[in-house]
Amino acid sequence: MFIKHITCKVKKEKKDVFSNGQAKWGYLKGLEGFVGQIGGWSDKQENTAYIFSLWQDKKDYLHFMKNEHDKVAFLTGQEGSISSIHIELFEEKFGICEGNINDFINGNYIRFANCDVRENRMAHFEEMQIKVWNKNMAQEEGMLGGYFAKNTLSKRYLVLTGWIDKKAHTKYLQNTFNRLINESDVNADVSTMYGDQFLVEKSWLFMK
Repeated sequence: MFIKHITCKVKKEKKDVFSNGQAKWGYLKGLEGFVGQIGGWSDKQENTAYIFSLWQDKKDYLHFMKNEHDKVAFLTGQEGSISSIHIELFEEKFGICEGNINDFINGNYIRFANCDVRENRMAHFEEMQIKVWNKNMAQEEGMLGGYFAKNTLSKRYLVLTGWIDKKAHTKYLQNTFNRLINESDVNADVSTMYGDQFLVEKSWLFMK
């Protein structure tokens, strides 16, 4: 899986324009290699939208960018609604828990964490994701699976998970999260880490 993480700072007075335009990206469903797209408004940052676009592989994504992207972007009419946009690209290393793409993308709540990992701790970070985080998250009620991925050009990792609702994720944070931080020694692995979450905007959701 190849994952595009898009962060858009949206003009407050243009949020409806942006949202209506985002709903027009359904054109992607007809493209070779497209798997799905999901997004919503940040819980932490005002007027910030996150979109995750999922592709079979990098080759299909690059073909889309070269041949289709600009045309679709123009048709959405979103350009005037965005004050800034940031894009990061990740390649999946393995799935999280037993959930499949249908489970993940049909959830109502998404959590992600971007982790910059110290080079001498990368192997440990990946090992702990499997032995500690995946093992324990698989037992969490309302956990729908997700993806553990890496930016091949940097030491940044993406941990992307889907939940049945915000309540399930909050319960996990209250009862399990801090214990797993200690068990995995993640603070020794990462130099910086940023996480956020969002309720899924159903009109922005597309699957092949």
